[in-house]
Amino acid sequence: MVKHSIRRTLIALACALATTATTLAAAPAATSTTASTGVTPAVTTAVQLDALSQAIVNETNKIRAAHGLKKVTVNTKATQGSAQWAGFLASKNLRADMYHDPQLFTTTATSAATRAGENILYTSGSADAARFLSLWMNSPGHRANILRPEWTHIGVAWDRNSDGTYLYAVQRFVAYPSSATTRTATPQKTRIAGYNTSKKTITVGQAAPKDVVAVSARNGKISLQRKTNGTWKTVRTVAVKTSNGKAAILYPTHKTAGTYTYRIRYGGSSTHKAAVSATKKVVVRKKTQKITGYNASTRSTVKGRVAAPRDVVTISTKRTVALQLKKGGTWKTVKRFTPNSRTGKVGVTYPKVTRTGTYTYRLKVGSTKTYNAVTTRAKTVRVR
Repeated sequence: MVKHSIRRTLIALACALATTATTLAAAPAATSTTASTGVTPAVTTAVQLDALSQAIVNETNKIRAAHGLKKVTVNTKATQGSAQWAGFLASKNLRADMYHDPQLFTTTATSAATRAGENILYTSGSADAARFLSLWMNSPGHRANILRPEWTHIGVAWDRNSDGTYLYAVQRFVAYPSSATTRTATPQKTRIAGYNTSKKTITVGQAAPKDVVAVSARNGKISLQRKTNGTWKTVRTVAVKTSNGKAAILYPTHKTAGTYTYRIRYGGSSTHKAAVSATKKVVVRKKTQKITGYNASTRSTVKGRVAAPRDVVTISTKRTVALQLKKGGTWKTVKRFTPNSRTGKVGVTYPKVTRTGTYTYRLKVGSTKTYNAVTTRAKTVRVR
């Protein structure tokens, strides 16, 4: 194994396993079974990569072309092996103690291959393919791996550690004989398990309970999406744990009442198809206000006096309260009172009545985006 340190934030390693005597690593040579079986297994190609992985492939092929070498083709098994090893390194949070996959040949190539090699690195810097290739090309072991003439296929993948501070990139090469046939691989179907799609009812200022889902891909990220005006929009993105495929989904706090529709989406990878979950409804209701201490019993008085004795009430939200009088079936506000900002208490006084008859009063605190309106029971006042 060749080991090369670049600053304190980056370590890159390179190795190659071959059926010939020449290797870049002090490791046993991996042997193809093609000669003993007489069968040439198919080479799986035509894999769809994420943007960073594809950029690493493109940069690699630019360098190979500049040195008069043939381009390498993306290969499914090499990509899957790269993804598994990148996930392993990230899950273990390895640094200077990084090492190569001891099963490199079998996890990278079929028995038709004659050689397999690997470059790996970790960095806390930017996720830049050109920078990665520059670092590898400035290390003799990695450079030799990239510029091997016999390589025919490549696999690339990357992952981050649990807190996202370090990125691990894995680049694998395979040499297949020209007699090996090719076929197009179809990414595996992705399953999203554990998502609770039952309707949730909460109040303004709350968030729906956390969901923990398991994604069969065990790599990449999932998105929590909310449907807005007929369009799905991403609310937040969560990395999938490579160790168990799980991800915790935290919902946003709702500031406005209404019904919201959510779903989970996995964007897909070189090895797994994109997938979406069933939808979940979250009903957000307004908070309830309270008016306590109001005396709604029937009162009697005489013309020229106040309609009723002063009431001392408490408003739970400490918001302005209106004294209303019913006229012709419609409630009209006759006075407004502002509660004590600390206790919510306020004294409600009634107007003088100048005519005999029956009067009906109530108290009301209006609605907002957060609170429902609240009214008291009606108070009847008979004036003689």
